[in-house]
Amino acid sequence: LSRGLGDVYKRQGEKIMKYIKAEIFRIFHTRNYLKFIFAITLILLGSMIYSSIASNSGEYFESMETFLKIVSIIISIFFSVTIFKKKDIKVELLSMGLSRKHIFVCDLITLQIFTLFSIAIMGGLILLFSLLKNLVGSDYTGGSYIGFVFFLIRMIILMINVNNGVMGLTYLLNNVALGIATSFVIIPSVFQIGMYMTEGKIYDVFNNLLLIQPFKLLDLGLATEQIGNSFIKTAGISFIFVFVIYLMSGYVRFSRKEIN
Repeated sequence: LSRGLGDVYKRQGEKIMKYIKAEIFRIFHTRNYLKFIFAITLILLGSMIYSSIASNSGEYFESMETFLKIVSIIISIFFSVTIFKKKDIKVELLSMGLSRKHIFVCDLITLQIFTLFSIAIMGGLILLFSLLKNLVGSDYTGGSYIGFVFFLIRMIILMINVNNGVMGLTYLLNNVALGIATSFVIIPSVFQIGMYMTEGKIYDVFNNLLLIQPFKLLDLGLATEQIGNSFIKTAGISFIFVFVIYLMSGYVRFSRKEIN
């Protein structure tokens, strides 16, 4: 029995790996992807050069952190749009023997891989450029490097939560544009309006719900270098909330409803 289950899991794993490899190959050979990477690379190089001309290490890395905050969201949105599939493609994948679970899980994994890999590559280029500047006599200190590395690690971890929210809401609403808008704009705005119109315990409820939204948590987590127990607790609650309420509800909707 255990051997039979092992064979089943092995076959499922092989299907998932083939699907992810096919997705990676497809995206790498998409014209929009090449245009997007080219544009982001030009913007990144321009930002690095501009920020380093008349600034010290602290100002350079601060500027690059602001750049990464903005671009990481753009990257998540771009790959969400690229990965999410129309009805006919989903039906074709199901006819090839893939289950809805495989499609959902593989799309999420692919989104995480491309988003986090892109952020890590940009962070590496930013660090490499600063090292090259040091070779010609710049004053980039070790503390600045360490601070930026920890910033990059925090961003990668928090972007996992952001991607979970976007993917879950996209599948829940069966619309990538609506899923993105709901995650980044609509839900945070609803809680902010609720805070504005209430006070006391109701205000605290809206405030606490706002703080655990993935986009808000990303903003809070990148705004300071000091990560205390309060933030760790909030982050833990946010990851659980997003996984259960957004991601799992999106999966349940996709697995049980008719594809449309």
